[in-house]
Amino acid sequence: MLDVAATRALVGSRDEQLLDVIRSKFGDDLARDDDWFKSEIEDGAPTAYEALRAVESRAVSRMTPAAGPQVGEIF
Repeated sequence: MLDVAATRALVGSRDEQLLDVIRSKFGDDLARDDDWFKSEIEDGAPTAYEALRAVESRAVSRMTPAAGPQVGEIF
């Protein structure tokens, strides 16, 4: 279940420590997402971690349209 408050806290937080915790705790899930979206990533979509980082830094608007699937997976 997604913790909505925690997810909202990530958006624009620029919290590198939180990203490190997410990467450590959910690394296998991120890798599985990257595998699932392999063809989209090859076409320019970000990896799962890159999508998380964009949300964390509010850089989502600067991402290519191909980013949609990965960023959507975060939410």
